Amino acid sequence: MSIPAPRESERTDVIYRISFPLRAYPGSVRTFVFGTREFLGLGEPDWIGPDWTSSTAAADQVEFVTPTHWSAQGLCDLGIQRNRIHVIPHGFDPSLFSSLTDSDRAATRHHLQIAPDNFIFFNLGAMTWNKGVEILLAAFALHVERHPGAMLLLKTMSSLHGNFQGTVWRGAAAMAPQVLNPNVQAAIRLIDRPMTSADIARLFHASDAYVSPYRAEGFNLPVLEAMGAGLPVAVTAGGATDDFCTHDCALKIAAEIRQHEDGLHLEPELASVLKTLEVLRFDEPARRRLAAAGKAHATDHFSWTHVGARLAHLMTT
Repeated sequence: MSIPAPRESERTDVIYRISFPLRAYPGSVRTFVFGTREFLGLGEPDWIGPDWTSSTAAADQVEFVTPTHWSAQGLCDLGIQRNRIHVIPHGFDPSLFSSLTDSDRAATRHHLQIAPDNFIFFNLGAMTWNKGVEILLAAFALHVERHPGAMLLLKTMSSLHGNFQGTVWRGAAAMAPQVLNPNVQAAIRLIDRPMTSADIARLFHASDAYVSPYRAEGFNLPVLEAMGAGLPVAVTAGGATDDFCTHDCALKIAAEIRQHEDGLHLEPELASVLKTLEVLRFDEPARRRLAAAGKAHATDHFSWTHVGARLAHLMTT
């Protein structure tokens, strides 16, 4: 789909820039710049001016749109006035999951060589350090060693995000050497190829729970999509997902604030991740309650229809 060029008779009312580095300089009309920050604290701004150099940037002359209060704090730490920052969340498409059936779930599991009675923990995204995948791998290794029958499904794409698999496996093994056990590795499915949105929706539908022990995120869209797909979720407490993961619809993984070379981040506790895996797998009433509450909360407040209306209201008032 292409966006048609404006007719000569049409005038511009608002400029909304989405790019990286952030093109933070004023336009001819009210100008918004979308951007996120994953780490808090001081750092080098990722913005440029009209000549594509940082020296001509004028971040104090535009307004920023960012998806969470965590990310807004990160922008404030760079010197942006809070009243120039608008928090508008990301959204998801409920229709992606509306037509999926039990036969779709069975077919996806069969394709992935996953037995019908296996319990599937799912995680989607890059294997970069801020995602905390090695913490999840270590916790899963400890869990499945004690309680066989679980599987961990990881969806990433090295061609887009970079190949960090070696680093992740080494980090996981340092926390839990059991991750190198052949029986543990046999319980892990890694998908590292491009997929359509419909195919990814099938992965959500084939899974039983979504776990994201992240260190630093600007939003963490897969968590919202998991909720919309009807999965119970577990996320790091205190970070970006606090904006849409209430205690009624998500398990919270304990974490502490730590300093990293890129700024402040959350360090999830391995023991807490392990505990959430056990709750998600063995406490069926809690799992059903979280799944129902999460789906309702995501659908009622974070569909693209709701989010688009909020963005339109911002730009027209």
